[in-house]
Amino acid sequence: MKGISVWIWVVAGFIMGIILFATSLQFITFITTAKQKELAKESLDTLASNVNGICNNRAGDSFMKSVDFPEKVTKVYATKDTSLVPNQQRTYGNNLCMNFSNELICDNVECNLEMDAITSGENLQSLLNRFLGRYGTNSYDLEILKTDCGVALLSQNSQSTCALNNTLT
Repeated sequence: MKGISVWIWVVAGFIMGIILFATSLQFITFITTAKQKELAKESLDTLASNVNGICNNRAGDSFMKSVDFPEKVTKVYATKDTSLVPNQQRTYGNNLCMNFSNELICDNVECNLEMDAITSGENLQSLLNRFLGRYGTNSYDLEILKTDCGVALLSQNSQSTCALNNTLT
């Protein structure tokens, strides 16, 4: 009888250990996701602030900005309707939005925005990071350009459609 009671305590301890481990892992994942979401929101707010800062400047003013988004941000884009995610690479609107783990987070900007959508896909590094439990960031170099139509937020070696239309006429 004594051997059976020892085994009951061993199995109960093992089960409690698994429950404690799973709860701790879930808590750590929640904290990590919350920190990544805060970093992503901070990057989006900074980008929106930069766009708003150049809104009242004269056409042709521009500057380069490097911005970091966590890997969980799959798309950053401009839109008029915050409930829709556009499929195009070039997006337009007065809202700067991002898709963070299938959650849409948007900031309103003061002028019309033309933007090369920032998309991040799965690559070997992000898969390796996820497997190892690390979460990385993706860095993007963007040009913020004041145009006659509003503000263009462009990737390197890209040109605003507003600037193209004005040079063609």
